[in-house]
Amino acid sequence: SWFSPQRSGEGFSLMLLDSGQPLIYSFTYTPEGEQLWYFEVGHSGDRFLDWPKLLETRGDFGLGLRWSDDRPALRDIARLRIDRLGDATIQVERSVIDYSGCPPFNGLPPADGEPVPLPCPVSPISDRSAQIQLTRLAGSTCDNQDPHQWISGAWFSPDRAGEGFVVEVFENGRGLVYWFTYAADGSGQPIWLTADARFRDNMLQIDSLLRPTGVRAGRDFDNNGLILQDWGSLTLDFDGEQDTGVARFDAFNPSFGSGEFQLERLARPMLAECE
Repeated sequence: SWFSPQRSGEGFSLMLLDSGQPLIYSFTYTPEGEQLWYFEVGHSGDRFLDWPKLLETRGDFGLGLRWSDDRPALRDIARLRIDRLGDATIQVERSVIDYSGCPPFNGLPPADGEPVPLPCPVSPISDRSAQIQLTRLAGSTCDNQDPHQWISGAWFSPDRAGEGFVVEVFENGRGLVYWFTYAADGSGQPIWLTADARFRDNMLQIDSLLRPTGVRAGRDFDNNGLILQDWGSLTLDFDGEQDTGVARFDAFNPSFGSGEFQLERLARPMLAECE
């Protein structure tokens, strides 16, 4: 995970896949103060990473992308480039499209090169910042191994495609979880939840899963207004032999309710090969 100290409360989780491609999940906010997350696989160079297109999705909690007449809802939302400055410092150039005032979010984005349908006054919000490394995966070197490092990566349920988890395992036996999902009120609004806990065998039991709110994107960003709402509890239980797992949750808000669902691995980070 990486973040800018001047913009604490947003950031991104980055992993290099076995293919050598970088996969990013960015967690932030809209200019109206709603939570926003976007993701995509990008391109890598000697000292840079580049994403010419990052995707935002809309869905329903528990149903994934099945929102609005059962059609997937996603659109091109951002561009991002990372240049390496040092071992734990990078420069990030980002341009996020502000779709305020556009038609309702529905269907696939226009094909490459096609204009966004009018009336839709699209304006990008661009910024550049130096960011520092907040976390490092266990197993990223031969000196920071942990028995649970195989759990690091992206996980999802095929029955809830369009939402899922990113798990980062640390050498101290703790695991950080990002849950990228949606509101449960039918709005399609993306939300993200996060917390960390210590592993017990192959299980993470999080008693207080946090939903950060109260912050606006762009120049109005002020983390003094950040509110860490206690969303509820989450347990992730992983099966190493099958590369599967089970997610169990219990939310304070009855709209989200409680339940459990099966997990499958979506992506695995490249870790060090050690003897």
